[in-house]
Amino acid sequence: MEMYQPQPAKITKFWTSLQDLYLRLYTTRLAAVAAIEGHSPAGGCLLAMCCDYRIMTSGKPMIGLNETQLGIVAPTWFRDTFVNTIGHREAEKMLGLGLQVDATKAKAIGLVDEAVALEEVFPRAEAAIGKWLAIPGTINDANVVGCLGCLESELICDRLV
Repeated sequence: MEMYQPQPAKITKFWTSLQDLYLRLYTTRLAAVAAIEGHSPAGGCLLAMCCDYRIMTSGKPMIGLNETQLGIVAPTWFRDTFVNTIGHREAEKMLGLGLQVDATKAKAIGLVDEAVALEEVFPRAEAAIGKWLAIPGTINDANVVGCLGCLESELICDRLV
């Protein structure tokens, strides 16, 4: 998808699809684990944050909301998810400068849960999802609903912002 000088019809379809995917993933009662093997800027970072657990390849890959570097203001739902994930002050710094960080720094600030060698990403993701699946669904559902609070309805109201 071209984001630079996009065709209006294509960008509208892309944006609506991204919002739909984001809402489904962020509000699902199913466990989700992100296995991040490469760079994860902007929308990739957003979708990773929608997951319950995030594992990223250590080394060169970077993750973050870099919209500011591109002269774009990150949408409200990107910013809110970022703040919910890494905290207000860290999000303020990273969003203000459009920063991306490597897996080690991302782990330190809570953006990812593990920073591992490339060959360990999928085995660690499988182990992580196994832990989530071992929890009875009704207990996990109650915890997820409690954490989301009224966020789901706010997301739906703000989805086109």
